[in-house]
Amino acid sequence: MVDGKKLLVPIDGSGNSLRALAFVIKRITKDKKLRIYLLNVQLRLPSSLFVSRAMIAEYHESRSKEALARSCKVLAKHRVSAEIVVRIGEAVEIIVKFARHIDPDTDHGRSVTGHRPRSSEPLQLSNDLPAQGFSIIERPRNGILSPTKQL
Repeated sequence: MVDGKKLLVPIDGSGNSLRALAFVIKRITKDKKLRIYLLNVQLRLPSSLFVSRAMIAEYHESRSKEALARSCKVLAKHRVSAEIVVRIGEAVEIIVKFARHIDPDTDHGRSVTGHRPRSSEPLQLSNDLPAQGFSIIERPRNGILSPTKQL
């Protein structure tokens, strides 16, 4: 893909994450320089006497495939490519780290999209991602971003 703005879409298999992906796909058809990253975060599970690391790895792999399956179908349907990444850990921490990883130098290129429950209105996360979490920024029609709540 061409270098340009980068959009990070966390995918957990929910309807909300699929709606976020649909919103991003609409944008990419208008702006071919956008790069999409799908990020699935699996919760870290401890190994034990009865559960081996291999069993946990197999579980994470099956859960991530399940979570990403519908998203991959949507991408294929619209002939859109995306980089698909699976990480293990705490969701907020992983999302913040990955957002910084894909675009460490610029303020405008780091975006994470999602939807509020029971709403089709898209959300965009701010570029000021604090270590403990991040603020949800509502994207109003006039293009000015304003914080709505802290996670």
